[in-house]
Amino acid sequence: MKYDIEREKARNRRMRADLDRRMGAANHPLYKKEREKVMNQKVAYNNKLIGSIGDLGKVIWPFWFTFTSPELAPSTGDNAFVTTTLEAAFVLMKMTKVVFTKVDNGAPNYTYEAIDTNSANEALNSAHDLQMSLRDAQSSRVFFGTAQEIDFIGNGQFPTIFPTPQLFLPNSTIECVYQNNHASNVYIPFTTMFGYRVRIDDADELLSTITG
Repeated sequence: MKYDIEREKARNRRMRADLDRRMGAANHPLYKKEREKVMNQKVAYNNKLIGSIGDLGKVIWPFWFTFTSPELAPSTGDNAFVTTTLEAAFVLMKMTKVVFTKVDNGAPNYTYEAIDTNSANEALNSAHDLQMSLRDAQSSRVFFGTAQEIDFIGNGQFPTIFPTPQLFLPNSTIECVYQNNHASNVYIPFTTMFGYRVRIDDADELLSTITG
């Protein structure tokens, strides 16, 4: 019994001595310098990986939202909505539109044809009497002041560029109101907003960069 106790005490002394040596080495100036060097290398490597895409908390990426609508019969309208995501705001930079018209080839046959805004034929290059308006449902902010002819909105080749970027907060609902005032044409419009998604904490930085 006494032998077992003495053996356990001896083992504890060896463990304590070994621990003291390790702690002493860890606190040695040369060891500390080498350890700091290794840690700095690890940090530099991690920063290099992150730097290739930027801080994930400050990512700004291009994005777009498209308003779609069913067929708009003569003298009818439709309200289309898109909602920004909860984690990021949206900065609107420019807009484009594509409009299809329904061509009746004799019931029940019909086709849809895209209106070619580059056509020299005025009868074919315009969505006559089709209007739209844009509203930020969250702030009740109305764009353009009143409904505009959709022909005023550019196409993919010549988009409509806003004079200043327009910021929509996260989880905002944006409403596009279409109104077909034509007496006979049936339209199907698509309007797309192009811009950037950005975390709201970085919105000021983005806006200052864009506007100079």
